[in-house]
Amino acid sequence: PLQDTELQLEENLFVPDISVVCSDTKTTKQRIVSAPLMVVEILSQSSMSRDYIYKLNAYKRLGIKEYWIVDGVAKIIIVHHFGDEDETVSFSGDDILKSFVFPEVEIELNKIFV
Repeated sequence: PLQDTELQLEENLFVPDISVVCSDTKTTKQRIVSAPLMVVEILSQSSMSRDYIYKLNAYKRLGIKEYWIVDGVAKIIIVHHFGDEDETVSFSGDDILKSFVFPEVEIELNKIFV
């Protein structure tokens, strides 16, 4: 796995915590050069407003299909699906998170947030 891999979309440069790319033609050793299917950002106090507002709008505009915001303090994961009809779902407690773009992915939140 690559660490601190940059995501370059148009003139924008991001460093997501996790990116899911299903084609190696979209990557170099340190840079993803087209929209990944999914991006995950893990909130920190310093990045909160940027992740919730700026990156949310940018990722949607730039063609990313699914964006997860993980808040370890509040023990919640917010999943934004950008498709024909945008959808946002929050998961917490004993919920089982289900991905829109990878329907076989199911994560029991009570096993992540202890």
